[in-house]
Amino acid sequence: MEKPPRAAKGVPPPTPDEQLVARIADRGTVCNYPRNAIIQTEGTPGDTLCLVLSGRLKVYIGEEHRHEVRLDTLVAGDCVGIAMIDGGPRAVSVKALTPVKACLLNRSQVARLI
Repeated sequence: MEKPPRAAKGVPPPTPDEQLVARIADRGTVCNYPRNAIIQTEGTPGDTLCLVLSGRLKVYIGEEHRHEVRLDTLVAGDCVGIAMIDGGPRAVSVKALTPVKACLLNRSQVARLI
């Protein structure tokens, strides 16, 4: 079994959750999104899972600013896009509240992780 890398003096070692997120990110495509970028749109085909690496995302349904219902705010370690499992339509829209770094995984990449 491979030993985890040692942290620099005074820097705490990564937690098990951080190590897991890093291992998952190594298997997907890492993307950077500017503030206000739309990451996914409600009703479109779900073909990718999005794992948030840094930044904040707004999860909502309805038209933005008109009949919008805000459901959640996602941060590092959260994911959205579970519709990709069966390819059904996305149930929510997702927008970057801050600059976001995220890992996108397609269905076959997720299947290999499971």
